[in-house]
Amino acid sequence: TLINAAAGLDEGLVTLGSPDDCELGSSRTSSFFSCNSFTVPSISVTTLIKNLGITDLNFIKIDVEGMEDKILEGCGDLCVPMHLSFHTCWLSKGEEGFNNIMRFLTRYNTFYLELNPWKSDKVIPITLDELSTKYTSVEDASAFFSIIAL
Repeated sequence: TLINAAAGLDEGLVTLGSPDDCELGSSRTSSFFSCNSFTVPSISVTTLIKNLGITDLNFIKIDVEGMEDKILEGCGDLCVPMHLSFHTCWLSKGEEGFNNIMRFLTRYNTFYLELNPWKSDKVIPITLDELSTKYTSVEDASAFFSIIAL
């Protein structure tokens, strides 16, 4: 089902943009960038689940170019297996947002880390304590990784 909205913290509006050297719709379209910006409606994951009447949800993938902290903040007590792509240098609340994500992830027991997800299919076990050290505000390869939380 196509939803004409961006995933976000709640219902409202969110401004998205991209750097001057990228086109909108590229993998760098994010709330982090103010260039080439536009505003769209947003909806929380929990509201989306409710509005669509989803009763059998067994997996969520979140890859949202820096809005991970906002989206997870709006997930309430949701706890289903999740594939979460991190863009720590673009998080809307920076390190505070990363710490909020870590608090959200305490509801899970098992984690797998995928470093450089666009270049490798290698996934390794990681603890939440190890994961909590991975925040960086520097835009380099270490700021981009994915985890699977079970």
